[in-house]
Amino acid sequence: MQAMLPVPTLRHLYTLFRIEQPVDFGRGPFGYRRALSITSGYFKGDRLKGKILTGGGDHLIMLKDGEVYTDTRYNLQTDDGAFIYVQTKGCRRGPKHLLRKILDGHTLTEQESEHVVFHMSVQLETGDKRYEWLNKIIVVATARRTQFGIGYDAYEL
Repeated sequence: MQAMLPVPTLRHLYTLFRIEQPVDFGRGPFGYRRALSITSGYFKGDRLKGKILTGGGDHLIMLKDGEVYTDTRYNLQTDDGAFIYVQTKGCRRGPKHLLRKILDGHTLTEQESEHVVFHMSVQLETGDKRYEWLNKIIVVATARRTQFGIGYDAYEL
């Protein structure tokens, strides 16, 4: 019998919250599309913290079964002046009526939120030598939408 490989561990990297302005494109041939302009936000962790720069975007598509797939690109600036490019891809799954409620701009109750799963992969990139370790790590995140934007906890794998 072959030995199992070690189970990966997670290390909290940062908590992030970003403010977004939605633009709805409606239902097209591939699903319901929405783009969200990222207007501001912040991130904070033990090894890095700072603000989200204006100008990024979150593009999502909602399929007929209610699943939502996201693709984001935006920029961070650390408190000590480093710039970090962020790209995320994720999927939000749960009961169709709760996913529709989120898409309509409503905030879920704590009890409702327990039935919705929102996971993402996060890719970080920087040219700043102080943070070049970010270019070499794998990051995953769990997220939650609020009435103002999205918050997530990112973890180094």
